[in-house]
Amino acid sequence: MENDTCGMLNDVERRMYERESHLMSEIESRTLRQQEVMQAYQESLRVQVTRQREEVQKIIQVQADKMQSLVENRLSEFRNDFTLA
Repeated sequence: MENDTCGMLNDVERRMYERESHLMSEIESRTLRQQEVMQAYQESLRVQVTRQREEVQKIIQVQADKMQSLVENRLSEFRNDFTLA
């Protein structure tokens, strides 16, 4: 009877260990997948930010060129007005 009880307890303990081991493996697998997804998402964001930064830099350069042109035109007008006076 004692042997049967010990055998049953050992069997239950073995099954619990197997179940725990399986659950830990599943958790590790899910954690790894989540990390991979997060890394892919971060890389996607990094690419998007880089692209947006480049677009903003182009817009700023266009605006700076326009401002430079306006300043040069005003300066030219001022010089013309000054020489005519």
